[in-house]
Amino acid sequence: MHGWSSQNWRCGGFAVLNGCRSLAYPPFKKRLKTSWNRLKNRLNEYGCDEYFRRKMNFLAKIFGKKGKQGNSQTAEPSSASPLPPGAPLMIKSWDEQGRVIEIPREEWRTKVLPYNFRTQWNKPDALASLIHSALTDGFFADCLEAARQLHRIDPQPHRGAILLAATLLQLRKYDEAEKINTASMLKHGEDGLLLANLAKAQHGQGRTGLAEETLWHALELDPNLEFSLSWYGAIHSDRGGEEARIEGLKRVATLPGSWRAQLHIARTYLNSKRLSEALELYHDCLSRVSKPAPSDMLQDISGDLGNAGHLPEILQLVAPHFDAALHGLSVGNNLIKAYLDLGHLEAAHVILERLYQQNRADWKEHLSFWDLEIAKVRILFAQTLLAMKRVRKTVVQEYQEKVRRLQTDKPLSEPAQSVLQRLINEVFLVE
Repeated sequence: MHGWSSQNWRCGGFAVLNGCRSLAYPPFKKRLKTSWNRLKNRLNEYGCDEYFRRKMNFLAKIFGKKGKQGNSQTAEPSSASPLPPGAPLMIKSWDEQGRVIEIPREEWRTKVLPYNFRTQWNKPDALASLIHSALTDGFFADCLEAARQLHRIDPQPHRGAILLAATLLQLRKYDEAEKINTASMLKHGEDGLLLANLAKAQHGQGRTGLAEETLWHALELDPNLEFSLSWYGAIHSDRGGEEARIEGLKRVATLPGSWRAQLHIARTYLNSKRLSEALELYHDCLSRVSKPAPSDMLQDISGDLGNAGHLPEILQLVAPHFDAALHGLSVGNNLIKAYLDLGHLEAAHVILERLYQQNRADWKEHLSFWDLEIAKVRILFAQTLLAMKRVRKTVVQEYQEKVRRLQTDKPLSEPAQSVLQRLINEVFLVE
């Protein structure tokens, strides 16, 4: 994340709440991971495999304990799903001090994840966050029973349906996913995410024409859903190339409340060296939304401008809208990098301190990186300044010696000497 952060990527084949992946793990997940990490650290501390073997019965009791519902499917991990492209082989966690700890994927799937699900089985908000993170990590089959449970108990009916449908789509259970989406909308009304997942189910069934109609209706309800917009653009690109994709995005841009399509078009303009047109679209996007501006918008604007090398424009467009509590590390990362690359160390440090004040353990690794980078630049700047002072002192001494010799040959008047000394000071920045 130490480069430019933007959302210039596609979701992995399903639409979920808040995009594909949240930067931060939910707090409850961190606590559950931490308990497992403490146990691992204790084993490592003793440094003895025998200790681990003697404690396996204890672990079996913890991870084999049945949930309150008595559902045996939640007590045992499902068979492993094929590893999705880009899925992590190690699952990251953070301890209470913000230190990153990694657990092998299979160990996480068979031991930690089932325990987490059982602990949150009757807590809809916590269970939803856990399912979302597990889907992001690619544990599709392992999420199915938990997603069915959430669908049964969730007081937010759309959320439960969205996450269950997303899980079913990943498992290619298109017929059931269609039924879940359709039933939820018939009972609770239409929703952009549900329509996007319905379109995905229809596409999986081979009904591509109907899927495209459903996808457009999803965009009519929510034109800024990244999954729907990227898919719509890809459909047009497959038919007519980049020009057709841009025309499709321009059609979406005419929908009320649209701003993400404009960001996609602006990205294309930046790639084509059409900065003024991209900036015009960015200003239009910012004028369309109420304050505070969405994090996704600021992240994309700053990330795309950074990748194109237009750093001053980041500070002009994004910095005035930044709120550390609302926009977080994804936007703050880009601002810190822009300030640092432009040599504005104090401004970069101000953003860094605002992010530190949020007390996010999962940000600590990234913030420590920038803390060190700023310190490195400060040291380098100080060393350079010291070297320049030494050079200036030598040069000034040489010029002063030449002046002294001139005065010996032909003395200068006091005003002339004063002017000469001032010029020397200004040219060589003598303090």
